[in-house]
Amino acid sequence: MKLKKVLFISMLCAICAFSCDDDDDNGGGTPSPNDSLPENLPNVEDATFSNSTNITNPYYGPPADMVYIYEGGEIGEDPEEEIRIERRADTREVMGVTTIIQNDQVFLDSVLIEDTDDWLAQDDDGNLWYFGEEVKNYDDEGNFEDDEGSWEAGVEGALPGYWLPANPTVGQNYYQEYWEGEAEDQAEVISVDTMVTTELATYNNCLVTKDINPFDEGEYELKFYAPNIGLVKEEKYDDSDVLIKMVELVEIAEVDTTSTMLPEDLPDITEATFTNPTDITNTYYGPPVGSVYIYEGGEIGEDAEESIRLERSSETREVMGITTIIQNDQVFVDSILVENTDDWLAQDDDGNVWYFGEAVENFDEEGNFLDSAGAWEAGVDGALPGYWLPANPEVGQTYYQEYYEGEAEDQAEVVSLDTTITIGLGTYENCLVTKDINPFEEDVYELKFYAPNVGLIKEEKYEGDDELVEVVELVEIE
Repeated sequence: MKLKKVLFISMLCAICAFSCDDDDDNGGGTPSPNDSLPENLPNVEDATFSNSTNITNPYYGPPADMVYIYEGGEIGEDPEEEIRIERRADTREVMGVTTIIQNDQVFLDSVLIEDTDDWLAQDDDGNLWYFGEEVKNYDDEGNFEDDEGSWEAGVEGALPGYWLPANPTVGQNYYQEYWEGEAEDQAEVISVDTMVTTELATYNNCLVTKDINPFDEGEYELKFYAPNIGLVKEEKYDDSDVLIKMVELVEIAEVDTTSTMLPEDLPDITEATFTNPTDITNTYYGPPVGSVYIYEGGEIGEDAEESIRLERSSETREVMGITTIIQNDQVFVDSILVENTDDWLAQDDDGNVWYFGEAVENFDEEGNFLDSAGAWEAGVDGALPGYWLPANPEVGQTYYQEYYEGEAEDQAEVVSLDTTITIGLGTYENCLVTKDINPFEEDVYELKFYAPNVGLIKEEKYEGDDELVEVVELVEIE
């Protein structure tokens, strides 16, 4: 999460102690010692995480069953921002450490302008570490803008820092994150016995930190943490020590535990076992490692030509504690890259291939980056995985491919197991055919054809009264 738009955004990050952005690492796995790193950067190599999601640091909040609500804004202006902080029930693996997910939502005049998941973990000494964040930024009308501010420890050199130290002492300095030249937020402990009064209550023996961003010259923030509560107040000052913004805790509410009924056709991930999840043996899956599938096609009657390159990466990703393969899909229109996607897939012990989410980069017709719309991750914001391919498909079988309520609810139905398909590459028998629908696109569906021991060989898109509008098929296997 970044200091943008208003103090609240920075406060979001600060919410429980420390703030936002990125760090410095070697780009994957545990970082190696580096003499060039700052002296006050905590060394994650020295930390042990035996029970990393059991947060006992007295200055952290909210607990799992509570929501913290903050209000405030610029001095002299009516309070116009609200921040809601909640600890999710889900976890995330970062650098091999299981982190909790703390969700921060910032509202400006009741419009959501930022939605962030912070990844935190406590070491055995009680230090709370900041392992990164996933950010969604929106404009003043609530339209998605970008994911600026997102980062992950262990990726592109980012290193974690302290969200909250275990035993803060006056004069203690530490990095909250370290990504050289990009994000180097730091904090200094200036008090451990301050009394703070807000409209909600008076708090004794508060921890007070002075937080700085070295790239915002002269500005700083004071953050006040009450024991057994967490962040209760934040003040922002300019380079003349003039108070310019303030946010404080105004309400502590119980989490709404009312559960939503899940769809009957959604596969139950809790019943799946993943002993060797990257060994994909499902007969309808392709490409294998070392091969690239190339598809071509486009809209019926249009000149624009679409080319898709599908390749399985040798890398993996941890999602919901499961190691997934990474399948990269690149879509080109008239030779211009318009979409670059990493799909995260894993096979359970029964042979079902599960779809755990995707990272998406969308580009305009000239190849300029637009946004990451369509990205999602199982275990984040309530999203759940579905079947990419079932192990033993049967005609009439229906299932969800993904379930992110109100956002992504793609579904499929098996319509054939013995179809013969002829394309430029040849004739394929006993093909699996599925009818895929997106419930948010009325009167639109796709037929997908999977050949045994090959994978997807053809896709047809229909609209309205079963009018074929687009065809893409496999043209080359490299």
